[in-house]
Amino acid sequence: MTALSGKIDGLTRALTPLVRELLLEEIRQHAAAERKAEQDEIDREINEAGRAVARAYDQFVSARFSGAPEATAHGRLVKAAANLGEVMRRHGRMPKGGR
Repeated sequence: MTALSGKIDGLTRALTPLVRELLLEEIRQHAAAERKAEQDEIDREINEAGRAVARAYDQFVSARFSGAPEATAHGRLVKAAANLGEVMRRHGRMPKGGR
C-alpha cells in the first residue's frame, strides 16, 4: 500500500501545477467574457440613446417643414439629447469638453 501511496502522491504533485494553470486560464476566459458582455450592454444603451436622438431630430425636421407644431418636437429632441448625454456621462464616455 505504501508503494501505491507514493506513486499517487508523486502523480498528484506532478499534476497540481498543470491543473492549476488550466483552472486559472478558465477563470481568465470567464472574466474576459463577463467584461465583454458588460461592454456590449453599455454600447447597446448608448446606441439606443443615440437612435432616440436621431428619431427626435427627424420628427423635429418633419414638423418644421410640414407646418406641425415645432415646440413639441423640439422638446422631445432636447430631452433625447439630454438623455444621451446622461448615459454617456454615466458610462464615462462623454468627450472632454462635453457638458
